[in-house]
Amino acid sequence: MKALEYKIFDVLTERITVSQFENWLYTNDELLSNLDSNPYYFDLFTINYSNDEWSKKLLQVTNEKHGEDFMIFFKLIEGCKKLSKANNFDEAYLHLNVLLECFDYQTEYDILWDFYLLREDFENFQFTIINKNELINKVRKLSNTTLNLMNSLEDLKSIKLYFLNNSKPKTAFTLVENKNKICTIQKKLILRIKALLFKKN
Repeated sequence: MKALEYKIFDVLTERITVSQFENWLYTNDELLSNLDSNPYYFDLFTINYSNDEWSKKLLQVTNEKHGEDFMIFFKLIEGCKKLSKANNFDEAYLHLNVLLECFDYQTEYDILWDFYLLREDFENFQFTIINKNELINKVRKLSNTTLNLMNSLEDLKSIKLYFLNNSKPKTAFTLVENKNKICTIQKKLILRIKALLFKKN
């Protein structure tokens, strides 16, 4: 049931309030009529949404029930919220790693490639002219821009369509292009290390 998936996404990402979600849940005829025969629906109804742990329990219940994109965009929004408020370099780097822990080189959306390449800058900052504050500002800006964009889209379906339509097709050329980006970063890193070692000698 796509409507249920979209509503759960909306409440978990604070696009609607818990009260709005509960009102929709408890008045949905399709859910109510299948409550006895569908354990998943039953589990959703038994969650205490007034409890502080409601979102954690909702995530546990919905785990693997919805498509892969559901978790991709949920983690993207949660990651951007934390990155936009990161107070220091280490905190921002930690949130970047959490956001990209399931990064897929072959199928990933372009927006996650932007975060991936930014993480490379974090890992190699000591070999560049960019300082830590500049990197923190860059990741905050990218996070806020991404959040504003996603908040402007109507629902999960609209978010999926936007990022699909604004991503390069994952062709062999795209994969080679992404690999070349990584190789370029690695080559620059090796050259900088060699330069530092030469200076020491």
